[in-house]
Parts: sequence; C-alpha cells; structure tokens
Amino acid sequence: MEHFKHKNPLIIHNELPNLDGKEICCIACRYPLLSGPFYSCGEPNCYLHKVCAEAPLELKHPLHSDHTLTLVAGRTCFCRCMACSTLSRRERMYECRPCGLRLDLECASMALRIQHECHPHPLIPLLKSALVLCYACGNEHRGVYYKCSSCYFLVHESCASMPSTLKHSHHHHPLTLSRAYVHGYSKFPRFCDICREKLTQYWFYHCIGCRYYAHFSCATSKEEISVDEDEDVLDPNVILLPVPNESINLINQFVKSTKLEEIKIATNLDHFGHPHTLAFFDEQINNELFSRSKGTLCEACVRPISAPVYGCTQCNNYFLHKCCSELPTQIQHPLHIGHPLDLVPKASEGFGIFWCECCNKQCNGFSFHCAKCKDFYLDVKCATLSGPVKHEAHRHRLTPTKLTNVTDCSACSLEFKGLAFKCGICDFIMHSDCAVLPPSLNHRYDKHPFILTYYPLPDHPAEYYCEICEDEVNPKNWFYHCVECDQSIHLYCAQEYQVYSNIKFGASFKVEGHQHPLNFVQFRDEYGSLCNYCGTRLQKYFSFSPGFECGSCEFKLHLQCARDAAKEV
Repeated sequence: MEHFKHKNPLIIHNELPNLDGKEICCIACRYPLLSGPFYSCGEPNCYLHKVCAEAPLELKHPLHSDHTLTLVAGRTCFCRCMACSTLSRRERMYECRPCGLRLDLECASMALRIQHECHPHPLIPLLKSALVLCYACGNEHRGVYYKCSSCYFLVHESCASMPSTLKHSHHHHPLTLSRAYVHGYSKFPRFCDICREKLTQYWFYHCIGCRYYAHFSCATSKEEISVDEDEDVLDPNVILLPVPNESINLINQFVKSTKLEEIKIATNLDHFGHPHTLAFFDEQINNELFSRSKGTLCEACVRPISAPVYGCTQCNNYFLHKCCSELPTQIQHPLHIGHPLDLVPKASEGFGIFWCECCNKQCNGFSFHCAKCKDFYLDVKCATLSGPVKHEAHRHRLTPTKLTNVTDCSACSLEFKGLAFKCGICDFIMHSDCAVLPPSLNHRYDKHPFILTYYPLPDHPAEYYCEICEDEVNPKNWFYHCVECDQSIHLYCAQEYQVYSNIKFGASFKVEGHQHPLNFVQFRDEYGSLCNYCGTRLQKYFSFSPGFECGSCEFKLHLQCARDAAKEV
C-alpha cells in the first residue's frame, strides 16, 4: 500500500521475521508486534501494525465530537493522550489543532462496542483513564478499559487487542487465546509451561493438541534470553543426556575429563580392588572367559559387561569395564563439598551394601566414600554427575546443585532434596534419578520398548493409563510410552522395578546363625515363604526384595535380618 507519510511502498506480511529473539515494535504506536499481519517497507526497524498503517486520515471521536481529529505523522514527539492520559513518545497521533488535544492511535481505534471471543457479553469502552484490575491478565493497568454491559468484567484495551492466536518460541504450534479450561484432561492441575506456575482464573493461551498452556502475560512477553544450544553440544565438559547406556557412557566421559593424558591399554592390570591380575579383552579376542562374561555384571558400576573389559582368569567371575578400571581414586563432588571422596571397591557396611546419598538406592558396587563422614557414599554412576549437563528435554544447560530444602522435580513432580540439576535461565529443576533415566526400557507388558516421553503426544485421543498400577498418567510429567501399542508407564512405577538395579546378586557369605554359606539373592517367587529369623514374608507384593538363601537347605533370611543376626554375635 501507499502511505501518505512514507516514501516507500508498504508491503503486508503474515509471519514475523526471525531477529534472534529481539523485540519488534511498531513505529506508530511503539507497541511490540506479537503476530501478523503487519506492514513493512523493507528498511531496518520499519514495521507497522496493520491497524496503525490503515488508520484513517480524519475521524470523528465521541470524546471530542465538536471537531474533526486529523492524523499527524512524520515527527516524533512526546504527547499526552486525552483518553488514557498517558504521556508517551509517538511518531503518529490524532490531533485537534484548534483545541490542541491529542489522541493516540490505540485509543482512537477503540470501537464503541466490541464482542470478544473470550467473553460472552458485549464490551463497551470507558474512555477515561483508570487504575483498576484487568480481568484478562490479572494485573493492574492505568489506561482505557472495556467494560461488560451485563456483568462486572473489565479488560484493559491492550489486553483486549491481543491476537486470538500467536506463535511463541517455546512451542512449535500456534497458541490460541482462551478464558476457561478445556474440560477434557481436567483431572490434573494446570500449570504454565513457560513459568511453571499454576494457571488461575484469568485468560491464557494454549495448544489443545499438545495440552500446552501459557499464562496470558507469559505468552505475550518478549523477555527471553537467547542461548546458543550448539555451544553446549560442542562443549566437551557438558554431559549430554540421556545416554543409551548411562553407566558406560557417563563413566567414560567422566574418566576422560579427569585424566590429563591418554590412558594406554595394559594387557594385564593389577587393580587395588582385586587380589589377582586382570587380563584385557575386547571384541576381537575370542576367549572362553570373555565369552562367559556376557550376561554378567561389572563389579564397579553393576551394569552388563561389554567390551573392552578386564577379567580375572583365576576367579572366572570378576569383570571390570575398562573405563571403570580407570576411575580416579579421589574426587571432589558438589554434593559433598567439604571433604574429598575416596574410591573404595567394597563398602564397610554390612555385606558391602550401602545407601547412595545421590540416588537414595542400595548399591554394592564400587563407591566414592568420605573417610571423615564415614557413612557418606556415592555410587560411581552418580559420582559422574559432577558437572553441567544438557538434557534433550530442556533447551538450557543445567548445573549440579545441592538442595537443602524440599522442592518439586520439573520432570516427575515428586518432592526431593539433595543433588539437583538446576537451570540458571528459567526455573527448571531436575533430580538425579530423572537425569539418568534411560531413553527406553523393555518390560514384560509389551514386546516393544517403552520410550521416555517428555510431553503429551500431539492429538492423542484419550487419557493415558499406566500398565503397571492402572492409574491415570499425567502427560505433562515425563513418562514411558509405547506408540505402537499405545501403552504407558509412570516414571515411579518403572523405577520401582529398578529399585535394586544397583545391586549385584550371586555372591556367597557366611552369615551368623547358620552352618552353611548363604547365597545373596533377589526373592522373586517367594510370596508365601517366611524368613527364618523374623518369621514374616520374604517378599512383599512385587518388591523383589534382596536376601539370603541356603543352597543346601530351606534356610532363608531378609537382608536386614541377616544384618541384625550379625550384630547379635
């Protein structure tokens, strides 16, 4: 279009240009452009709202019906609007030359009666400035308002003029303005996906297919810090999560970050955690011992053995991943800043089983232990989480932090304290259990793998139900899902089956109170059997709890009962 105060033709556009998060303002009203359509001449910083570019040259207004108001453009000056009393810097405004009164474009464009899609009744303008609460955004504004002719509803003119749909950088679909919750999927509380605060009774934007919600003010705000995500991906000190094999990949990266020189491969290794010399094996070596290692667990990280590996040719059942054999003997960790932690192959606790201070699981592999605090242990996998991480579910870098107060995990919504990974840009916070979740898992309920899912599936037709507990799954929390079979599992239900995943079973111990050696086992089919020490059931529901059983007779003990029996001696 040709404009009387612009030398170049104005071209209409429907999509905002990508300016790396910088705010684009209209040169006429000085308000930001949130969505198209808009006009531009092609010159830098020359943008106009469609309504500002198409403003008439003259108009009659009910606030000043005696004279015609003329559109003045081409000079930038400070003026006070006779409707909203706002003093602002304007390039265009309406003016009554005989009276010296001015009216800004947004007040001049206010219709005498509007029907807004977010309110059931007609709205009429209050053309005198007031400081009142806006029922759309929930904030107090000074300026011109629209008032409902049937109820007490008041909406500031800037909120009333917001687009019914807009694009936001936090979401890949357009967001639609709404005044009330969508009735479906209403079992769980609604939270803003930008600020993570609870939604209130005011207007909000949402994407119904993805169940994405944003406060009115969050969706229309341009306050966003630009971060180059590629820098985190390329930074070797940033741990990229999730990883297919969390133990091997995390420990590998951790070892590389702590060693100044490349570690040479030794054919034979004398390791302080084992009395015999260990031999090196890789996939190219066809060896009977290495073949037997398949299906066994590493003594350090308690994860399945994979090449390259060190093994004991005398014991035939002792194996260490190469990366686990290279773990540093002492580290500093953000969860225990005051003292160094020493690598120990076996905890001094009963039967070598300790509680990890990070994941709060029982473990019996290698650990990092505080010699001064005695009962402070970190499982070697958790100890690797000592630096910044970048998780594919979050766009910013996360830094390890020790929390002393209980807070909610942004991934699973469960309360926790201790080691957390916190975003320095937004309020996203994640506890260590969710940080090291595998990207997929297999379960007997489905022949396909369950994939770790961070958001509701687009246009999913119904609710999600957990195949284990049969309760409804909140899809705004992380969960595991099989797309082929449309089956889901809660995070905590999946983790319940992995509560003893850091324990290696099979070793034999001499336990006080019984003449035969007892094997350390996980009770799986012992729901009706009783402990020979306390007389209660060995297995509660599907807990698969650890304990001891005799290979020569029917003698069986809970793990804790074996510890109690040892204390009585």
